[in-house]
Amino acid sequence: MDNQQGNQGDAQKQAAQPTQQPAQQQQPLQHQTAQNNAQQQANPQNRQPQKPTWKSKLKEFSKECWRVLRVTKKPDKTEFQTFVKVSGIGILLIGFIGFLIHLVKELFL
Repeated sequence: MDNQQGNQGDAQKQAAQPTQQPAQQQQPLQHQTAQNNAQQQANPQNRQPQKPTWKSKLKEFSKECWRVLRVTKKPDKTEFQTFVKVSGIGILLIGFIGFLIHLVKELFL
């Protein structure tokens, strides 16, 4: 019984003691922020945001592609047939418009 009370007392003591890890982690960050602010005030050209490099653009694009691929699903039969019909009508319509433009050009110009 005394052993259990002793363990509970140790646990209460540990819980009552504040941890100093967050304060230690914040100090270097605050110090770095102060240095960055001083450098920006000394050199106003550093205030402009940097342009993203082609590597960062490529990395971001690949992340977006993978995100889209994870979300997509295989269409069922009726959905696929509807997609094929709409695409075919669109192709025929664009081809017919192109033919009309070519015909008008040949007849009148």
